[in-house]
Amino acid sequence: MSKPATPAAPPSPHENGTFAADDGLLPADRAVPLLLEAVRDSATRATIAAGLGGLVVIHAVDAVGKWSETRYVFWMYMAAIVGAMTVGAWTIFTRSRTALLAAAGLSLGVLLGYVVDRTVGLPGATDDIGNWTEPLGLASMVVEGLTAAVAVAAYALSGHRSPLAG
Repeated sequence: MSKPATPAAPPSPHENGTFAADDGLLPADRAVPLLLEAVRDSATRATIAAGLGGLVVIHAVDAVGKWSETRYVFWMYMAAIVGAMTVGAWTIFTRSRTALLAAAGLSLGVLLGYVVDRTVGLPGATDDIGNWTEPLGLASMVVEGLTAAVAVAAYALSGHRSPLAG
């Protein structure tokens, strides 16, 4: 019977201040910024995905009443929910800059829908005009606005050449 494989140890510094890497040795002065960049990117993408998750939860809770009130708004909520889950996964599981734009666009689109609903109203749904203090609506505006802001900032920062490239 064979022994189970033990997990590989993380890279450790060598005596000469380098780290093991796939392409040979990576100098410590490049390894640390690489690690920091990876942590920042992961945290940013997780924050965006969490914001999109908040959008999903808020609209899933509010969708229950929309089914009987205004059916097409219910289906708009369902589209936003599916879109947010898809873009959230895309944001987390890839390093795509386009995913960041999609997250910002989706969040701003849903926020715009809310503003239209509260200002001029939607066809067949004018009861909420001027109702800016509904708790789910306020939560929605905050989540969508912050998610869009983080996604736009991440997109803008991701266009800069990495200090580790080349």
